[in-house]
Amino acid sequence: MARRATTYQTIGADDAALKEKLFVNPGTHSTDTRSVGGGGVAGHGDHCPSSPSDAHADDVVAVRGASSIFLFQTVGRLASFGFVLVVTRALAADQFGRYSLAAAVVLMATTIFDLGITPTITQSVSRRPWRSEGLLAATLAGSGVLGLFGFLAVMGFALVAPYTDDTLTDFAIAGLAIPASAMSSSVLAALDGHRLMAQRAAITLVQTAVVTVGGILFVVSGAGVQGALWAVAAGPWVALAMGRRTARRHHVWSGRLTPSPRETMALLRLALPLAIASGLGVLVLRLDIVLLSLLAGPSATATYDVARRLTESVGYVSSAVTVPALVILSSRLSGGGHRGADKVFKEAMRLVTLVGLPLSVALALGAGPIIRVAFGEQFTDARAPVAILGAGVWIMFVTQVQTVVFVAGRRLRQAIALAALNLGVVILLDVVLINRFGPAGAALALTSSSVVVAVAGNRIIRQTFGFTTPVPSPQVLLSAIGMGIAVVLLNDPAGLVALPVGAAVYVLGLFVTGVLDRAECDRLWSLLRGRSKLESRQPDAWDPGVTVVPSSLDTPTSVGARRDE
Repeated sequence: MARRATTYQTIGADDAALKEKLFVNPGTHSTDTRSVGGGGVAGHGDHCPSSPSDAHADDVVAVRGASSIFLFQTVGRLASFGFVLVVTRALAADQFGRYSLAAAVVLMATTIFDLGITPTITQSVSRRPWRSEGLLAATLAGSGVLGLFGFLAVMGFALVAPYTDDTLTDFAIAGLAIPASAMSSSVLAALDGHRLMAQRAAITLVQTAVVTVGGILFVVSGAGVQGALWAVAAGPWVALAMGRRTARRHHVWSGRLTPSPRETMALLRLALPLAIASGLGVLVLRLDIVLLSLLAGPSATATYDVARRLTESVGYVSSAVTVPALVILSSRLSGGGHRGADKVFKEAMRLVTLVGLPLSVALALGAGPIIRVAFGEQFTDARAPVAILGAGVWIMFVTQVQTVVFVAGRRLRQAIALAALNLGVVILLDVVLINRFGPAGAALALTSSSVVVAVAGNRIIRQTFGFTTPVPSPQVLLSAIGMGIAVVLLNDPAGLVALPVGAAVYVLGLFVTGVLDRAECDRLWSLLRGRSKLESRQPDAWDPGVTVVPSSLDTPTSVGARRDE
């Protein structure tokens, strides 16, 4: 007997023409399918918040996503910091410089040969979560092929550059991570698009643990630099296995592969502008290390890399804001609309300012004590680069949120223009400053370029979207100044008293000046604890006959839509 059920159109592997139409021309196709829940996906159209319940759902996504990312990445960064503490004491400076160079080159290759696919998948799936199965099945193998090309590019660079045979072996070991990273990042991007940010952050934490804890064990056991690089190679493969399992459990992807060159090329065409922007961005982040290795030698490279790792150990905080902001702004700016995008952008900027300013103060004024406590006298030369890079942490946060707006609004020409400007300024200043000031010159070049990009980004956002980048309020600035005064007056050589006291002064200043109040804290807590009525329990296993139509929250709602039997 036929069993009647509510049906929702499913894009299958053989519906290539329809999928290509939807993929190449997003936002142009719609059906009269009924929506699922108050904030779910309405047919095939883009989801735009049009009711208070939708806005509340986005608030839950932002707060819970940000909190989970912050929690897991805090643990991960502590592990990374512990790795640097152990390895810098166990290895000589030139040996650690070898590790820094290999890791930097592999990161550059991973980002460049991702070709913008990761943010494109996050954006596409956040707009239409039901498409993730077909999208990953058709394009994941292509991502792996791109990763293989990245590995070959790294080896080609190692053969051409004037490096030793040991460095060539370093690149070969670490480069094994590139194909796995290309595939795992696509799977994790789809999890983000389904609002499964906590699950994705947990997988990223495990990958970090493999790289850091495994690297420590290898180094301590006497395997040296190359042992630590084997851990770098293993991390993305573990993340890929965990990502596949999580994707199956939450009906994001069944784990099957149906490679489609046509759909892979369609994805690459859509991602090409992001590929250019992200490639330029990673050159900005790691080109200075390569230049230092060529112009100043391994010791200077190690000194600068210690400074970069220390500042980047707090730089992750911005991702707790930018990842949820990308998902929500992609919905708000879909179809050219600006429904609440201004409010989301200003709130994201407010959060990165509240966190970024005290971090900049702490790193700029406490660089000396932090270096002495963390790395000992061997790396005291890193004090100046840490202070300069630390002072620019808040500006870096600002530019990251600005970039999210361009990506979410598909204004990728502007993102490319800013990335090109950033790279041009960095290269120019690196050439001038590295020869004269060494690692401190590289730090000054990077911080100066961030200021230039933030000013230019504000102007482009105002012209394109009609809203401006907010500056810190006088109350926040006053609180940050109070923190700085406390740190300077205490002048604690170890930094164990001055920095915590300064942080307490900053938080107290926020409450006294009314920037934060109890009502806002209560609201955040309620969003963390509350779960939307749209959420429901997930089925235990992947069923190809079930179409998953995620709600607008972080846990998708599974809707059984079986064909008539």
